[in-house]
Amino acid sequence: YAFMWFRDQLFNALPYYYMGDTEKLHACIGVIFDVLELQREKIERALVNPPDRSRVHDYVHAKYSVNPLGIATNDWGHHQLDAVGLLLFLVGERETEGNEKNSPLHSALRNSGDRELIAILVRYVEAVHYWQEPDFGMWEEELAVRASSVGAVVSGLSAVKRAKLCEVPDTLIEHGVNTLLRLLPRESETHTSDMALLSLIWPHKLPMIEKSVLDEIYRNVTESLVGVHGV
Repeated sequence: YAFMWFRDQLFNALPYYYMGDTEKLHACIGVIFDVLELQREKIERALVNPPDRSRVHDYVHAKYSVNPLGIATNDWGHHQLDAVGLLLFLVGERETEGNEKNSPLHSALRNSGDRELIAILVRYVEAVHYWQEPDFGMWEEELAVRASSVGAVVSGLSAVKRAKLCEVPDTLIEHGVNTLLRLLPRESETHTSDMALLSLIWPHKLPMIEKSVLDEIYRNVTESLVGVHGV
């Protein structure tokens, strides 16, 4: 296939994470760092001048060509914060495990450039006001403030903070938590349920969401979206 998606690459990495295949896991994450490096200047520019919704190519890209590896079409629903949150989550989790086991082999960071990119992404989600500005979400649909996207970023920021990879202001996480508590168990103001919400049950770890709310998310999905032959 000629294209790769930021989010899909990371979800494909998760089996390696749980099977303990460090080499393949880090190789998958390394590809994401490579494509982020290609657009580092654009991301840094967004820290000062947040992108305009009419110029979606100014956001972190969601879709890439694979041969050669590069940025694909500009005309796409590129602003997908759940993907950025998933990267922060995976990298932070691996770093914390390495710190606990005193093992640098657990780190998904290959060099100082990767570490800098994580710090830049933390500032990026702050610059785009992830907790109140809409994104295209997991399905690349209409712009909306989505619990699945906000939750992924909260999870990612929390993981980076636990790992002490860079400074993460408490207020930056709190903004997202407040939005989650307002929206959940809904996905958005217009969507009662959404398969994307299942990511807040797995793989993300969000202790501030009560089990009863997670149960309601699961129930809404199974009752509203699961059919006879599919979902």
